[in-house]
Amino acid sequence: MKKSILLFGFIFVFQSLFSANENDQIRQYLTALPSKKGAEKVQLLIKLSEAYRTVSFHECIKYGMEAIRLAETMEDLSLAGSACQAMGSNYMKSSDPKSALPFLNQGFIYYKETKEKRGMANCLNKIGISYSDLSDYPKAEDYLNQALTITREHGYKKLTAKILANLGAIKVYQKQFGDALNFYLQMRKIGEEIGDSSIIGASYITLAFLYDNDEGNPQKALAYLEKARGIFNRLGNKNQEARILNNMATTYANSLNEFKKALTLYEQSLRLKRELDDKQGVALLENNIGLLYAQTGNHTKAVELVTRSLHTYEQISDKAGVAMVYFNLGDIYLDLEKFNDAVRYYKESYELSKKIGYNDYLYESCKRIFQCYAGLGNYKEFNHYFDIYDEYITNTITHLKKEQAALVEENLQKTGTRDNGLMDNNKPPKDLSKQFVSTNFVITIIVFFLVVLSFFLYYDRIASQKNTKP
Repeated sequence: MKKSILLFGFIFVFQSLFSANENDQIRQYLTALPSKKGAEKVQLLIKLSEAYRTVSFHECIKYGMEAIRLAETMEDLSLAGSACQAMGSNYMKSSDPKSALPFLNQGFIYYKETKEKRGMANCLNKIGISYSDLSDYPKAEDYLNQALTITREHGYKKLTAKILANLGAIKVYQKQFGDALNFYLQMRKIGEEIGDSSIIGASYITLAFLYDNDEGNPQKALAYLEKARGIFNRLGNKNQEARILNNMATTYANSLNEFKKALTLYEQSLRLKRELDDKQGVALLENNIGLLYAQTGNHTKAVELVTRSLHTYEQISDKAGVAMVYFNLGDIYLDLEKFNDAVRYYKESYELSKKIGYNDYLYESCKRIFQCYAGLGNYKEFNHYFDIYDEYITNTITHLKKEQAALVEENLQKTGTRDNGLMDNNKPPKDLSKQFVSTNFVITIIVFFLVVLSFFLYYDRIASQKNTKP
């Protein structure tokens, strides 16, 4: 859950937060669009789609699809590849890797037709990231290694560094820290070979990520972040320096419980974001500082800062940010056992997330809502939102069921090829359909039992807390 963003976390990519107001960009693009034709129009539609991503995902998809259709009508496969890749990236950034994959695969096909190796590698890299986000690490590694082969063969050093960082992150998730370290050191070596300080600095950020996760070594993580900060400070890259300060603050707060130090670093990061006039960055830091105050028990200050963050996100029309902040306000009030206030904010987050297709907070908000209604003893509303959440769980299991079936089919085909189609007639064939149904039935029962158990434990805790109050 991205309640506060760890900017070196999960899959590391080189990107900057928007410093300009998306609404200003959108107005500029819409004004210019009627005068554009051909390839220029496709490029502008791609930019318009990207600008709409945090404002209106519906419009983001509309203009992105228009870019793809126009490029395909022009029979410009290279441009169509760019449009498909951009659409896939939009879905990735909106936490929907499953929807990203068809576009990234199609983009790869177009680039392959035109023999554009860099485009192919970019798509393979993003496909790998998407599978990692879906926790399918073997597939993620397969695609990333395919991308790595291309970039090494053609000397795309900077893209190679990105892929190495992504492979390293996967190894961290799998607790294979030695392999992760190897990838990160290869990344740093590339930066040193080509004299690119930004890659060296980025490698220090990834190494910090490693040591913060490897048996919890926050001190070593902070040492690497200090090195990275020094590099980006010398480069005059205030945006990256602000991100590093944010990461350091989060490490101090979450790993070392040094809240005063964390607050100082968050405030330094906030000052840099204000200097850059990065309203989105300012809103995120206000949110993070507010959550820090909530951790220390100062809920009044927490509400003040997170509400300020909400107003900033509303000002720049960043609806994904608004959904995140509504959720965090709900958490603050839930911590205070003010269930009516909490459920109001969770509902705002839920409805907005549903409207813009923001999966990060959609079902978590729904889960929190039925928990609040449990605390309030409102079982009619509890049942309503529990049913919605239960449907989500069921659909997730159905999706897993289809993936399992595909995997069984794939394995059968591989076995048939490997054994030349011969079967051992002395062994009875397995009834795969019965085995599969029984497995998923067990999964369904377990999930249902855990959800119901969590509800009763939660409600029992609330009741006991109320009974022990003077």
